[in-house]
Amino acid sequence: MSSLTQHIQKVRESSRQIVRELGLLGNESPFELPLSYRHVLIELDLRGQLTQLELTALLILDKSTVSRMIKKLVNYKLVATAIAESDKRYRLLTLTATGKKVVGGIHQSAIANVGRALKRLSLQEREQVERGLALYATALENSRLKGDHHE
Repeated sequence: MSSLTQHIQKVRESSRQIVRELGLLGNESPFELPLSYRHVLIELDLRGQLTQLELTALLILDKSTVSRMIKKLVNYKLVATAIAESDKRYRLLTLTATGKKVVGGIHQSAIANVGRALKRLSLQEREQVERGLALYATALENSRLKGDHHE
């Protein structure tokens, strides 16, 4: 078995374990929202407001999927929409007060979960985890942008 093949298997194994440990396989959510919906709320919280097109690009999802998610989040009264002043064709998405409360809970839960794990590591190990995850995320993005998925 080649070195690359061994690395691929180890990274895939670790990725699967991370998904399991974070509880991402279950359909239940402490916030009663699918993971993709929670990502919408998080991105809106981090950026203040976004257009649907910007959100589509950030989440790397198709327009129709994001449109359906936004419609549901508006119905749940977690997201509000407004017509952009600069270009009437665009709707600006923002969190409602309820959406801000929900995303605050999402952040608290995630911070506690990650914090419990990182507390078990030394400062050097924490920095190594941070660098490794950032490096891997960047490599995945670069691979997607360069169209490497056909190799």
